[in-house]
Amino acid sequence: MPNNSYPSQSQLTFPLLEVLYDLGPSAPMDVYDAVAAIVQVPEDALGALTAGGVRAWDRHVRWAEQRTQQRALTRHPRRNRWELAERGVHTLEMAEPGILHVAFKNPLGEVLWADSLTVLRGLPPSSVDLFFTSPPYYLQKVKKYGGPTSEQEYLNWFLPFAREMHAALKDSGSLVLNIAPGPYLKGVPVRSPIVHRLVLALMDQIGFYLAGEHIWHNPAALPRPAEWVNVRRLRAKDTYEMVLWFSKTPWPNADNRRVLVAYSESQKKLIEKGWTAQRRPSGHELTGNMAKNHGGAIPGTVLTVPNTVSHDAYMRYCKEHNLDVHPARFPAQLPEWWIQFVTDPGQLVVDPFAGSLTTAAVADRMGRRWMAIERSKVYIDGGIGGRLAGA
Repeated sequence: MPNNSYPSQSQLTFPLLEVLYDLGPSAPMDVYDAVAAIVQVPEDALGALTAGGVRAWDRHVRWAEQRTQQRALTRHPRRNRWELAERGVHTLEMAEPGILHVAFKNPLGEVLWADSLTVLRGLPPSSVDLFFTSPPYYLQKVKKYGGPTSEQEYLNWFLPFAREMHAALKDSGSLVLNIAPGPYLKGVPVRSPIVHRLVLALMDQIGFYLAGEHIWHNPAALPRPAEWVNVRRLRAKDTYEMVLWFSKTPWPNADNRRVLVAYSESQKKLIEKGWTAQRRPSGHELTGNMAKNHGGAIPGTVLTVPNTVSHDAYMRYCKEHNLDVHPARFPAQLPEWWIQFVTDPGQLVVDPFAGSLTTAAVADRMGRRWMAIERSKVYIDGGIGGRLAGA
C-alpha cells in the first residue's frame, strides 16, 4: 500500500473509535498500531517515513483523530492520551452521515456499516438490478430502530433515498418495498393513507413506474391495534403487509416462470385427462392451453408466510452474544421470491435498510452479488454472526 493510498481519514473513523472502545484511554502509539492491524496496512507501508523522519502512517492516523476530536467523537483527558467521548460511543452504535466501514466481505458481497444516503450517493448510475428493502415504517409510536412520526416528515425523509435508488437502478431494474399499511390515527379507528401518498410521490416526484402491488400475508400476526381489535371489537386484525414493486421503466426484468407454484390436485387431474375449450358464465373462454403442463401454476400476488421464527441461528447467536434482536424482521421467503422473480444469477441486489441482513444472506445463497447497508452496528454484528459468517 503506497503512502498516498492509505484508507482515507473518514474511512479510519470507525476503526479508530473501535480501537479506543476496546483499549480505553490510550497512548497514541498504541492506537496507531491497533488501527493498522484492523485495516491491514502492509509492513512496508507501515514503516514508510516522511521527509521529517516520522512514520507516515502515524501522522495519517493523528490527522484522522484530530477530525474525530473536532466532531466531539474523541477527546484528550490529559497529555498523550486519547479516549472516546460520549458522542463517539453513540456513533459506534449508529453510523453518522459520512462514515462508511466495510464490516463484512465475501466473494459475492459486502456489509457496510454506514448511513444509507452516504452509500447510495456513491453508487454508479444504472448499476443495480434490484433494491429489495423494508424501510422504517411510518408509525404513531416510534420503535427502537427509529422512523419519522408525521406523514409529511416521512415523505421528506424517504424521498431522498428513493431519488438515489432511482439513479442507481438499471433500466431493467426493480425497487421492491416491504411496508406496513398505514397506522390507525391517534384516538380514532381510521387509517393514515401514507402508503398511497408514498406511491404517488414515488411516481410523480421521482419518476418510478408502479409495476405491481403484492401482499405478504402473515396468518400468525397478532391482533393489533388492541384498542380497536381486542377491546372495542370495531376492526379486524391486520394479517398482511404491502410489497410494492416499482421500476425505472415499464419493462423491468421479470419472468413468472421462475416462481411457479405447485399445481392443485384438481389441476393435475385436468392435465392428465385433458379438456376442450369452455366458456365461463363471466364470458371468459378457457382454451385447451389450460390443460398443458407448464411445470407449475402462475403465482398470485399474495405470498402467505407465517412470521413465527424464534429459534433460528440468528436468534441463537444474538442471545449467546447478548445482542439486541432486530424487532422488525421479515421471513427469508420474501426476498427469496423476489430475487428469483426479477433477477438473474450474478446480478446485483442491494438492501439499503438491511436490518438483520436477511436479504444479504438470501442473495448470497442464491448466487447474486449483493450489498447490505445498515446504520446500527449492533444489528450488523447479529446479522453477520447469525446469518453470514457461517454461511
